[in-house]
Amino acid sequence: MWKLLIRSIPVNLKRNAGTYLLMGLLVATGMYIAAAFSGITYSYYQAGEENRLVSNEEDGQFQVDKPLDTRAEEAIAQNGYELERAFYFDVDMEDGTVLRVMKTRQGIDKIVLDNGELPKKDTEAVLEKCYAYFHGLHTSDSISVAGVDFYLSGIGSVIDYEMPAAVMNDFSSDSDAFGLLFVTDECYKNILKSLVHDTREVYVYAYRLAEGASDEDIRQLLVDELGLLPHLIDIIPKENNNRMGSSRDDNAPYGVVGLLTGAGLLILISMVFFLRIQLSLEKQSSSIGALLAMGVKKRDIYPMLLLPSALVAFLGGFGGFLLSRIFTMAEVAGSEGFYSIPKVRMISHPLIFLYCVLMPPILCTVMNLILMRKKMSQSEVSLLLARNDEKSGNGGIFAAMVVGILIAAIIFMAGRGVGQYCTTVKERLPDEIRYEYVYELSGEQTEVPRGSMGAFAHVFSLEDHGYIRDIQFVGIENGDPYFDANVEGLDGGIVISTAVASRYGLDIGDKLYVYDPLTRKPYGFDVRGMTDYSVMLTVFMNIGDLRTLLGLEGVAYNMVYSDSPLDYNMDQLLHCAAKKDLLSPIEQLEPEVNTSRDTFYILAILFYTVVMIYLIQFAIARSRKDVACLSAFGYGSSELIQVFTSKLLAVACVSTAISLFVAYRISELMMPFLIASTPIGIMIDYHLPEYLIHLTGALAIIALSAVLGAKRIESTDCLYYLRSRE
Repeated sequence: MWKLLIRSIPVNLKRNAGTYLLMGLLVATGMYIAAAFSGITYSYYQAGEENRLVSNEEDGQFQVDKPLDTRAEEAIAQNGYELERAFYFDVDMEDGTVLRVMKTRQGIDKIVLDNGELPKKDTEAVLEKCYAYFHGLHTSDSISVAGVDFYLSGIGSVIDYEMPAAVMNDFSSDSDAFGLLFVTDECYKNILKSLVHDTREVYVYAYRLAEGASDEDIRQLLVDELGLLPHLIDIIPKENNNRMGSSRDDNAPYGVVGLLTGAGLLILISMVFFLRIQLSLEKQSSSIGALLAMGVKKRDIYPMLLLPSALVAFLGGFGGFLLSRIFTMAEVAGSEGFYSIPKVRMISHPLIFLYCVLMPPILCTVMNLILMRKKMSQSEVSLLLARNDEKSGNGGIFAAMVVGILIAAIIFMAGRGVGQYCTTVKERLPDEIRYEYVYELSGEQTEVPRGSMGAFAHVFSLEDHGYIRDIQFVGIENGDPYFDANVEGLDGGIVISTAVASRYGLDIGDKLYVYDPLTRKPYGFDVRGMTDYSVMLTVFMNIGDLRTLLGLEGVAYNMVYSDSPLDYNMDQLLHCAAKKDLLSPIEQLEPEVNTSRDTFYILAILFYTVVMIYLIQFAIARSRKDVACLSAFGYGSSELIQVFTSKLLAVACVSTAISLFVAYRISELMMPFLIASTPIGIMIDYHLPEYLIHLTGALAIIALSAVLGAKRIESTDCLYYLRSRE
């Protein structure tokens, strides 16, 4: 008997092939989203861990205004710390780009080659891979730098420039304009000597901590024991370095989105299978009663009812996982020219596989068992006398539709939020940067060149969603043409940009708590005003108040802003940039962000469409006998679709209208985490015209689903169902 019952399973699958196909597609779509997004995060995490070991990643770095003497270096080594001189200087290329020249690393943050070998001769060099990609350069090509023709012996990357940005706090890399070149020690000295005042050497030390030591320990060693505070420019643990770990940090939210979306989709999938088995039990009550009356055991009946749905759930989950290995979304995680890291191979974790192939059938089986046990608890007589018909209640379908629409809306709005952040930066940043040139001086000056404006800047730090974020405090004088902040009469208070306000939920009258990254001294500032800079995380103070706070006397400047280039020697500057240099990273960031946005859009629209089509088709399928009866009385397909799906379509329209707004609010909460590693304000809004466009598109999908439902009604064999009912 058991074998006979099992043979009914293929017949069941064939008879309801269309319904099971849509169910399988729904499962596959959900598990694809979960597996693909989680796979991105896992792949970049594993690649990062391997790179850390191969390159001997630093624990942090510090910069000084002159090289450490032998006594200081020996004292650091005697305390168990390992140092690597990561000195560099920048060279302006003939094409307007900048190459940062470094010696080949020996111990910490070593070069990882994609191909080729390290330079052995003074005319050989290794070029950073992203710059090479944008400029079409390969191993064995030649490049001229500072009048020297180099043979490119290799192409590779270093872990401390994973995001190859010239300035550590840049929100994106710009490898079309900036890159790294590694040469021999002797070649480094010769080029630096030949450039004289055309460049400036920067003294950076990478360090590895002693066993059991912390970043605070090495800070105390440098500041308290060695007395290097006057010469320290900054101390940056690797966790605070925006250039390090950027590929892992930027792609970590995909894993969170994948797991949360997968959990939501599993809830929806379980509801869908619940509806399916409920329909099967309603239709087969009398058959089950007859089998039980004939002496068939309940344990023999369970497989007949459970296996079809469980098999569809398993195959759908397996298919979704398989698709995630074929279409890995690698392009979403960053193109070849965005992250300067060894090539990342898209892989998956066994737990992701098990999640995709086991969770759908397990949930499906559990939900089905709950229903079946309730049904099987009835007497054989009750089951025999039950009508072999479908019930008309649509509460479960309504609930599944509301959940499915909300999940699709959240995926859609997550993509929109990421895309809008990039678009807003591109639109607003040019207006917020009013100067054409900015110069960061290596020392203080009491006078600035005619036609320019001086300011005094100091960097403070605070914790920001698991990161240590640097915020620049700019001391200005009232009436500065480059900044709108009114700093008159602040009495030590601050004026924050709207970017700071949106990022940290601050308003006038609140307090901003920060600390000095070098001395670790905490500060609390009263927010006395707000100025409209929605991109830059900047705080403004009266220049005198800021200098007094730091124990400095008088008025002097370490930043100079100008509309025309100024005649500074490179040895007078820590850094300088033109407005076009500050804006150029967004041009490279935009295609990466747009790829992510479009992927979210496609997945959300696909999932929304599958949910609509399946649930409308299911509502019609469970009412086929009623459809047959009304058809016999002359009702047309358009009238029947209105009778049997009007409430469902109304629920779909209302749920979509509400879910778009709810999902937007959820995306507002998600954005701080999605862009946690990016030092800009949270800029996301939603206006009526865009809302109406999105709603119109969703209504078009609903209309398409209704048309397909009408075709399903037209294809119904009325005589078959009427005979069955009779």
